[in-house]
Amino acid sequence: MNRGNHSGFCLEGQQEEAFVSSPTLKQILDALKKQVLVGRTYLDTAKGLLLADSVVLQSAPTFFGIVVDGSLELAQMAIAGLYDSTRKTMSVPTLLKRARHVHAWQ
Repeated sequence: MNRGNHSGFCLEGQQEEAFVSSPTLKQILDALKKQVLVGRTYLDTAKGLLLADSVVLQSAPTFFGIVVDGSLELAQMAIAGLYDSTRKTMSVPTLLKRARHVHAWQ
Protein backbone atom coordinates (compact mmCIF):
# COMPACT_ATOMS: atom_id res chain seq x y z
CA MET A 1 0.00 0.00 0.00
CA ASN A 2 1.48 3.34 -1.03
CA ARG A 3 0.75 6.13 1.44
CA GLY A 4 2.83 8.71 -0.35
CA ASN A 5 6.44 9.69 -0.42
CA HIS A 6 6.71 11.76 2.75
CA SER A 7 10.39 11.36 3.49
CA GLY A 8 11.68 12.21 0.01
CA PHE A 9 13.78 9.04 -0.13
CA CYS A 10 11.27 6.29 -0.88
CA LEU A 11 10.19 5.00 -4.24
CA GLU A 12 6.90 3.35 -5.10
CA GLY A 13 6.96 -0.36 -4.48
CA GLN A 14 9.40 -0.26 -1.56
CA GLN A 15 8.52 -1.85 1.74
CA GLU A 16 6.05 -0.09 4.03
CA GLU A 17 8.65 0.35 6.78
CA ALA A 18 10.64 2.67 4.50
CA PHE A 19 7.82 5.20 4.77
CA VAL A 20 8.01 5.43 8.54
CA SER A 21 11.77 5.31 9.05
CA SER A 22 13.51 8.59 9.53
CA PRO A 23 16.37 9.63 7.25
CA THR A 24 19.95 9.41 8.38
CA LEU A 25 22.12 12.45 9.05
CA LYS A 26 23.95 11.80 5.78
CA GLN A 27 20.68 11.70 3.81
CA ILE A 28 19.52 14.96 5.38
CA LEU A 29 22.90 16.63 4.77
CA ASP A 30 22.94 15.44 1.15
CA ALA A 31 19.42 16.83 0.59
CA LEU A 32 20.46 20.18 2.09
CA LYS A 33 23.58 20.32 -0.07
CA LYS A 34 21.47 19.77 -3.17
CA GLN A 35 19.08 22.51 -2.04
CA VAL A 36 22.01 24.93 -1.62
CA LEU A 37 23.31 24.03 -5.08
CA VAL A 38 19.88 24.66 -6.61
CA GLY A 39 19.61 28.04 -4.89
CA ARG A 40 23.14 28.96 -5.92
CA THR A 41 22.41 28.03 -9.54
CA TYR A 42 19.37 30.32 -9.63
CA LEU A 43 21.36 33.13 -8.04
CA ASP A 44 24.24 32.69 -10.48
CA THR A 45 21.77 32.73 -13.39
CA ALA A 46 20.34 36.07 -12.24
CA LYS A 47 23.79 37.54 -11.61
CA GLY A 48 25.01 36.39 -15.02
CA LEU A 49 22.06 37.96 -16.80
CA LEU A 50 22.50 41.23 -14.91
CA LEU A 51 26.11 41.35 -16.11
CA ALA A 52 25.16 40.61 -19.72
CA ASP A 53 25.69 43.14 -22.48
CA SER A 54 22.97 45.79 -22.40
CA VAL A 55 22.34 45.31 -26.13
CA VAL A 56 21.36 41.71 -25.44
CA LEU A 57 19.19 42.65 -22.47
CA GLN A 58 17.41 45.39 -24.43
CA SER A 59 16.62 43.00 -27.28
CA ALA A 60 13.91 41.38 -25.12
CA PRO A 61 13.60 43.40 -21.90
CA THR A 62 10.38 41.77 -20.72
CA PHE A 63 11.78 38.27 -21.15
CA PHE A 64 15.08 39.02 -19.41
CA GLY A 65 13.33 40.96 -16.65
CA ILE A 66 11.03 38.02 -15.92
CA VAL A 67 13.92 35.54 -16.01
CA VAL A 68 16.04 37.63 -13.61
CA ASP A 69 13.14 38.22 -11.21
CA GLY A 70 12.11 34.57 -11.37
CA SER A 71 15.65 33.38 -10.77
CA LEU A 72 15.99 35.61 -7.72
CA GLU A 73 12.64 34.44 -6.34
CA LEU A 74 13.57 30.79 -6.85
CA ALA A 75 16.92 31.36 -5.13
CA GLN A 76 15.07 32.87 -2.15
CA MET A 77 12.66 29.94 -2.07
CA ALA A 78 15.53 27.45 -2.10
CA ILE A 79 17.18 29.18 0.85
CA ALA A 80 13.86 29.47 2.72
CA GLY A 81 13.40 25.74 2.23
CA LEU A 82 16.56 25.12 4.24
CA TYR A 83 14.81 26.52 7.30
CA ASP A 84 11.32 25.12 6.68
CA SER A 85 9.85 24.00 10.00
CA THR A 86 7.06 21.96 8.41
CA ARG A 87 6.98 18.39 9.64
CA LYS A 88 8.81 15.77 7.55
CA THR A 89 10.89 18.23 5.55
CA MET A 90 14.61 18.09 4.88
CA SER A 91 15.77 21.26 6.60
CA VAL A 92 18.37 22.61 8.99
CA PRO A 93 15.97 22.18 11.96
CA THR A 94 15.46 18.53 10.91
CA LEU A 95 19.22 18.06 10.70
CA LEU A 96 19.73 19.52 14.18
CA LYS A 97 16.94 17.40 15.70
CA ARG A 98 18.34 14.26 14.11
CA ALA A 99 21.88 15.12 15.28
CA ARG A 100 20.62 15.57 18.85
CA HIS A 101 18.81 12.25 18.63
CA VAL A 102 21.91 10.44 17.35
CA HIS A 103 24.10 12.14 19.97
CA ALA A 104 21.74 11.04 22.76
CA TRP A 105 22.21 7.39 21.72
CA GLN A 106 26.00 7.51 21.69
